[in-house]
Amino acid sequence: MKKHFRYIIDTIRCRFCKQFHLKNAKVKWITYNVDASSTITVKDSVVSHCGFAAHGKKNSISFVNGANMAYTSVSIHGDGNEVIFDGCSGIVALTIRGNGCKVFVGQNTTIEQAYMICMGNGNAITIGEDCMFSGQVEIWNTDSHLITDMVDNPINPSRPVAIGNHVWIGKRVCVLKGVTIGDNSVIGMGSVVAKDIPSHSIAAGNPVKVIKEGTDWKKGFIKI
Repeated sequence: MKKHFRYIIDTIRCRFCKQFHLKNAKVKWITYNVDASSTITVKDSVVSHCGFAAHGKKNSISFVNGANMAYTSVSIHGDGNEVIFDGCSGIVALTIRGNGCKVFVGQNTTIEQAYMICMGNGNAITIGEDCMFSGQVEIWNTDSHLITDMVDNPINPSRPVAIGNHVWIGKRVCVLKGVTIGDNSVIGMGSVVAKDIPSHSIAAGNPVKVIKEGTDWKKGFIKI
């Protein structure tokens, strides 16, 4: 069966065009600047009005399996980092500063608007499948700047963030480093999540507290 390739590339400004890999992709108004050893891959996906920069070696940014991302920016400073948007959709601003870090967003996850910071060595931000993020969500796996004790020993290392499957995160939620949010949970708007949240629970507040357990939720609007 003959494959149909769709390419709409209105503006591409780049240092190394050979690092941009397209297959069954729809791409519009993209700017990127990556090292010769780094790659940007758009496969079976739609990417529009986006910008990417990778200042380092052997970094990769991938949009695969029906990802549909608009107005997304990815800035990488370091080597061997990996970003994968796997069948998700939405608007993301992502900054990575470190080496060997991985950021992953899973199938059918929708992100109205999110700002993510990933720092450290071998660190990660992982978002599962079928999640729903509202606007102005922030995810930080780091404090950004170093804090030490009185003899200059670091005391605030970056730590991974893991968000499970089918998690609903409300508007203006901030998820902090080292947090795991369990499957099928709901985080209320304006919450600051500084501790783990169990699966099938509702949590809200600053700092966040679990207010109800044994719950689930569905996409779509309330009809009752």
